[in-house]
Amino acid sequence: MSKEIWDYHDALSRTLSSDDILAEVITSYIDDTQTVFNQLVDAIESRDLENIRFHAHTLKGTAANIGAPSFSDHAKQIEFAVKDNLIEQLEPLLAQLKQSKLVLFEQLSCFLNDRSQPEK
Repeated sequence: MSKEIWDYHDALSRTLSSDDILAEVITSYIDDTQTVFNQLVDAIESRDLENIRFHAHTLKGTAANIGAPSFSDHAKQIEFAVKDNLIEQLEPLLAQLKQSKLVLFEQLSCFLNDRSQPEK
C-alpha cells in the first residue's frame, strides 16, 4: 500500500490553519532537510552508523511533523536498518529515500509556487 506523499490538511492543522505559517515552515523544512539529507549521505558513505541513525531519525521526525508519511517511512527504514545491523540495505534504502525526497520537494514547491502567483 502506497503512502501519501504530502498531506496538506495534516500539515495545515499543525500551523494553526494558517497558510502563511505553513509556507514559512515548508521553506525552512526544504532547506533544513536538504542539509540533513546531505549529512546522511556522507554518513552512509563513511559507514558512520551513529550518524546514519541520528540523521535518519531526524528526517523521519521532521517529515512526520509536516505531514509527509512516505518520506518519514523511508527514513525510518534506514534508521531501523542500522538498528538491526542490516548495513547492506543502506544504499538501496538511500536511493528510495532520495526518490521520495524529490517527489516530496516537488509537491512542497508547487504549494509554495501556487501561493506566490497573483490571484486572478
